[in-house]
Amino acid sequence: SLADCVCKAGFTGTNSACSGCAAGTYKDLAGSTACSPCIVGTWKDSEGPGKCKSCPAGSSSLYEGSDKLTNCRCNVGTTGPDGGDLCTECAIGTFKSQPGSSNCEACPANSSSPAASTFCTCVAGYFGHAGGGCAACATGTYTSIAGLSACLACDASTYKDLIGPGACLSCPSHSSSEAGSNEAADCECNTDFFRSNGQCTACPADSSSLQGSVEVAACSCNVGFTGVNGGECFICPAGTWKDLAGSEECTLCHTGKFSSASGAVSQSTCSNCDAGTYASTAGSNSKSSCLRCVAGKFSTVTASASSTTCFDCAAGKYSEELGAHTAGTCSNCAAGTYSSQRGSASSTSCVDCGAGKFSTRTASQSSTTCVKCAAGKYSASVGASMATDCLDCSKGKFSGTLGAVTISACFQCGAGKYLPVEGSVDEGDCLKCSAGTFSATLGATALDLCTACPDESTATRGSRAVTDCVCNMGYSGPNGATCTACGFGTYKDVKGSASCSSCDVGKTSSPASTLPTHCQLQCPAGMFGPDESPCALCSAGKYKSQPGAAECTATCPADSTSPEGSDSLADCVCKAGFTGTNSACSGCAAGTYKDLAGSTACSPCIVGTWKDSEGPGKCKSCPAGSSSLYEGSDKLTNCRCNVGTTGPDGGDLCTECAIGTFKSQPGSSNCEACPANSSSPAASTFCTCVAGYFGHAGGGCAACATGTYTSIAGLSACLACDASTYKDLIGPGACLSCPSHSSSEAGSNEAADCECNTDFFRSNGQCTACPADSSSLQGSVEVAACSCNVGFTGVNGGECFICPAGTWKDLAGSEECTLCHTGKFSSASGAVSQSTCSNCDAGTYASTAGSNSKSSCLRCVAGKFSTVTASASSTTCFDCAAGKYSEELGAHTAGTCSNCAAGTYSSQRGSASSTSCVDCGAGKFSTRTASQSSTTCVKCAAGKYSASVGASMATDCLDCSKGKFSGTLGAVTISACFQCGAGKYLPVEGSVDEGDCLKCSAGTFSATLGATALDLCTACPDESTATRGSRAVTDCVCNMGYSGPNGATCTACGFGTYKDVKGSASCSSCDVGKTSSPASTLPTHCQLQCPAGMFGPDESPCALCSAGKYKSQPGAAECTATCPADSTSPEGSDSLADCVC
Repeated sequence: SLADCVCKAGFTGTNSACSGCAAGTYKDLAGSTACSPCIVGTWKDSEGPGKCKSCPAGSSSLYEGSDKLTNCRCNVGTTGPDGGDLCTECAIGTFKSQPGSSNCEACPANSSSPAASTFCTCVAGYFGHAGGGCAACATGTYTSIAGLSACLACDASTYKDLIGPGACLSCPSHSSSEAGSNEAADCECNTDFFRSNGQCTACPADSSSLQGSVEVAACSCNVGFTGVNGGECFICPAGTWKDLAGSEECTLCHTGKFSSASGAVSQSTCSNCDAGTYASTAGSNSKSSCLRCVAGKFSTVTASASSTTCFDCAAGKYSEELGAHTAGTCSNCAAGTYSSQRGSASSTSCVDCGAGKFSTRTASQSSTTCVKCAAGKYSASVGASMATDCLDCSKGKFSGTLGAVTISACFQCGAGKYLPVEGSVDEGDCLKCSAGTFSATLGATALDLCTACPDESTATRGSRAVTDCVCNMGYSGPNGATCTACGFGTYKDVKGSASCSSCDVGKTSSPASTLPTHCQLQCPAGMFGPDESPCALCSAGKYKSQPGAAECTATCPADSTSPEGSDSLADCVCKAGFTGTNSACSGCAAGTYKDLAGSTACSPCIVGTWKDSEGPGKCKSCPAGSSSLYEGSDKLTNCRCNVGTTGPDGGDLCTECAIGTFKSQPGSSNCEACPANSSSPAASTFCTCVAGYFGHAGGGCAACATGTYTSIAGLSACLACDASTYKDLIGPGACLSCPSHSSSEAGSNEAADCECNTDFFRSNGQCTACPADSSSLQGSVEVAACSCNVGFTGVNGGECFICPAGTWKDLAGSEECTLCHTGKFSSASGAVSQSTCSNCDAGTYASTAGSNSKSSCLRCVAGKFSTVTASASSTTCFDCAAGKYSEELGAHTAGTCSNCAAGTYSSQRGSASSTSCVDCGAGKFSTRTASQSSTTCVKCAAGKYSASVGASMATDCLDCSKGKFSGTLGAVTISACFQCGAGKYLPVEGSVDEGDCLKCSAGTFSATLGATALDLCTACPDESTATRGSRAVTDCVCNMGYSGPNGATCTACGFGTYKDVKGSASCSSCDVGKTSSPASTLPTHCQLQCPAGMFGPDESPCALCSAGKYKSQPGAAECTATCPADSTSPEGSDSLADCVC
């Protein structure tokens, strides 16, 4: 269809009306798209098809759509005719910043450029942008290459005193300066040099100076040296030190210290005298200057200044060593000895413990540590050191005596006893011979020394003779002799020498029978055996219902049995009092009973009861005070009187043994009298030793040894006398109290054991109090043992005087009171410790020992301080550092040294006033306090100046005002601030660079120097413009489409003309047959008639078709075609296809 037809390349429009692309435009492809303008750098001067052509080398068009060759103009930095074939580079020293045919301009003063430059750069020695002028570098700054926007500060140790070109000069030898220095005077002599005749001269040997010193007196002797400032310096000799530079004298090492080094730079070089030595003189120069503590003394103190730190070895110790440095060098008195003497220099001062005593303790200070040998032991040796030195009483012997000195204190065990171990302390330790034996030996040592009684006899435990052996029951004979068995038909039911008793008539018994029940007529039922012989029980499973000698022949039926001695067919359950089977029960025999029915056997009567009938019946209790000795008693006479009582067997009355007697066996025997030195109350079973004796009366009662007692009867051992009492008698007697103000150990056995208490001494047999303010040890025997108390001094045993203020004494004795060390004071009298000596406060010192008030501590002078407490010398008052001062006396911290204020400095040490602080000069400031050198005074930054001295803040440096700038460091006046050039303005203060000056905006200009705001830039006349930074109205040129002189009125180009460049050039006419609107700026604006989509009369401006209408043909006719219903088109539409819903 027709719609498939499209315009060819080089043409545009609809398929029914294609027109050629205008000059300056092109279209490479077929279609209805519009023609594109030629890109920048190309041009096309024909309509219709065709390519856009490139501009000649070195030129370019300035905008798209160029339609002729003359639109190609030479690039910046070159010049030549528009559209020409040759653009020539600007010569060296010229520049051109706009494209076109205008000439290259010469560079401004103090600037240059290479060929083809678009701008000029400032030459070395100047800075800025050549378009705004090149300013000379200030003093102290330089540029060594062209084109810098700011000058550089001279390096440290150089200076430059000229404005503009020139190199920074090096400071003279041995001097230096800060960066940016602008005069030779800024070069200060280095440390250790001083200025003399304009040169920096080295300080004398072993001295030094601060930076910037200007006289030889500024050279101070180094640490470790002393002398006049600026003169000869001498090395500090051994025994001295100096840690500050200056003319001060070398300080002596303190007492108690020494130094063998010369030139010492620190107090730490002074070594402490070792513990065990002391030096009372300051400035000691060798270790041998430290004197050793004498034998018997030691010192743990290093750096001691006095022999008073040599302490006595304690009582109980001694030392033969000189210069002992620990308490450990004091040897202990050996175990078994003691010494109450302090400061002993030999072991001969250690006294032996006496015989009967020992001491395991070393370093004992008193005889009270000598322990008496325990009971059961003795010792004849002196100086015994172990409990084992006390020998045990031998076997068979014992002793209750404490501190026994001989074996005679050990008593033998009595007869009937033995003792198989050594060291026994009590008669009760003696063991009784076993029952059935006896011993008549005193001091028996073993059980095998107890002899066995003759056969068939026995004796109670502890028996002492063979006659204590009595015949057993069933046997008879004299005590201690042969015992014969009772014959047939007899028995004996007691022990002793009694004869055997005959069985009742018609009864018999076996030999050695012990009970009357053993007497029988013949063997009963259940037993068998010949008459007059022992009967045997029927064996288990058999029975015998008839008495007699016949054997048991009846046998229990199958599957049944019977107990031994059964006498019936079956073990029937019998009534109480009877036993047997239900067919043959026999009554319980005498001495037995059975309370319940059954086949069980009858039970024997319990101890203390008896029954003399067979069959039923209860067992009867024995009469009061008596008891049977065994079960099954079958008659009253088996009831015998209890121990402690006596009477006939079976009798109604048992009589208590009388006082002083005893009975230890039951029965009818008589009560025995108590052994010697023992007693008993009524009804006694034994006797007890009376007061003053100990032991068991059966083995004898021994008298209490000296130092022991019994105050009540019956004790098995004597008690030791209480502490502070003694007893010097054997046997009965009370312990006696020690005399007034004396005491003794427990168990003391003589008055001499009572020693005088502490703070007393023995005189004329009495304990007398020590003199006032003195004391003594326990057991002192003379007034000389009374030592003056701590805090007091005087002769031992004499008057004691209180230690005065400024002294102390922490040991009892006759030693003098010790002076408080230098650097300390004490206002207290009677001080008992070195700690009472208070330190002089920091900031003060006391060079004299024994100061008695705080006012004795002298204050450091103004300009000095001391953090040291207890200082002994003004050498600890240190100078306030350079940069500081102090008006305070007795300053105690470095903080009391006030800082020189910001903006000032001081190189002087030990200043006593703020007047020593020097102001920083004009053009400088210092924010630092306590500055020690003028080098801390900082030059005002570029863009600033200051005419003030002593400036303390950067804000004291005033900013260059708006419209001005300065690259100078340390400027001292506003004249160092330069104005911005014409065409520029600077709305801020403190600018440092011409580059900070802002160019007036495009379209404005300014002829004002030092302009401060943009509104000082004047707008160009209407329809004219100017480049940024323009300096005059003549820099304003007419815009394209307008024409007129530079800086004057610009008139719009008329109909049929155009102007496509800025400037004063005239408007160009359109080609013949074409027209244009007024103020046209391109040749393409020249047209024959209005194109499609526009309307209007020829040679007049064309108007766009309104929205919703279109016009597909060129010409003056109005747009009449309307888009279909419900559709529209944009303004200027030229086709139905432009209509959209």
